[in-house]
Amino acid sequence: MVVTHYYGDGGNVQIPATIAGEPVKTLHKTFSLCANVTGVTIPDSVTSIEGDTFLKCTNLTSVIIPDSVENIDSRAFWRMWYHKYYNSGWCKPYL
Repeated sequence: MVVTHYYGDGGNVQIPATIAGEPVKTLHKTFSLCANVTGVTIPDSVTSIEGDTFLKCTNLTSVIIPDSVENIDSRAFWRMWYHKYYNSGWCKPYL
């Protein structure tokens, strides 16, 4: 199963290993633009974290990734800290 959206209150989120009896295997855009999420625990059933899974999750401070994950797309954590550090002069915009 591919999980493509998160609908919840935020904070520390624990992804279930199964949904409707199906194992969760892939995360894709799951937490895109979820500024209310501060932590994510990924279950052992997940093998792939695809692009934009954590796009602009500006308050995310912890992600627990199990050894079962074989693939993390280069854009999985795209622009997570961009807004936080840009105004401090720490990094330059990457557009």
